[in-house]
Amino acid sequence: MSTIVDKIRENELKFNEDDWKMANFVIQYPNLLENLTINNLSKILIASRSEVFRFTKKIGFSSYEAFKFALKKEQHLMKQSNKQINLQQQLKLANDEILSEFKHLDLTKLCEDIKKTQNIYIFQSSMGMHYAGNYLARQLMINGKKTILLPVSALKTICDSNYLEKSDIFIFLLNGKHDFKNRQLLQQSVRQRGIITIGIFDDSNKDLFKLMEYKIKYNCVEMRDMEHHNVSMIQIYWWIDLLMSQYKEYIKQKSK
Repeated sequence: MSTIVDKIRENELKFNEDDWKMANFVIQYPNLLENLTINNLSKILIASRSEVFRFTKKIGFSSYEAFKFALKKEQHLMKQSNKQINLQQQLKLANDEILSEFKHLDLTKLCEDIKKTQNIYIFQSSMGMHYAGNYLARQLMINGKKTILLPVSALKTICDSNYLEKSDIFIFLLNGKHDFKNRQLLQQSVRQRGIITIGIFDDSNKDLFKLMEYKIKYNCVEMRDMEHHNVSMIQIYWWIDLLMSQYKEYIKQKSK
């Protein structure tokens, strides 16, 4: 599809001096033009309304309003394209960051703990983490592990119960700053019952990392969809895929 600049180039042989003055303004200040009436543009360029109209007709538009509508549409598509490019760059950087960190992790001990545990409790902090928790639970169940998905608020109930067994695993999926009220209870469960803790947090929960035996940090890549709703592309899913891939490889090696 031809852009307005393309149309200017295609018809430049028809231009007089006044046309070139308008063409240069269109090329240099497209954002400003979006809000200018034909009268405003005429005053800025020291041209008549009829000269502005003739220019827009020379480049293929029936009226100044038709020209301005096409310009606004073109600018909107360009902004969307730039956002998409920026999002792709952010996702690539985030993905590269995970792969780089993953290469330096020795997950053998974690895979051993997952293999020998009877129960895995997944505690999530929000609805967004609930989806990630469901995804992780499915991956673990596919690999033969019993999983229980719970809100973080259920931690005290679980720790106070008689259901916990030695070497059960607690996985915490947290996003955003979280007021963790059961630190002492968790530490007691780790110490007395041999609970293994895995923390999958974003940057805002650094202080909770100290309570975790295994620590996985993720970042969020934010974007807006076409309806302007906020959407989070969260690295946590990539971490889950990499972790489960490593676990499958560990089981495969052990079965030889």
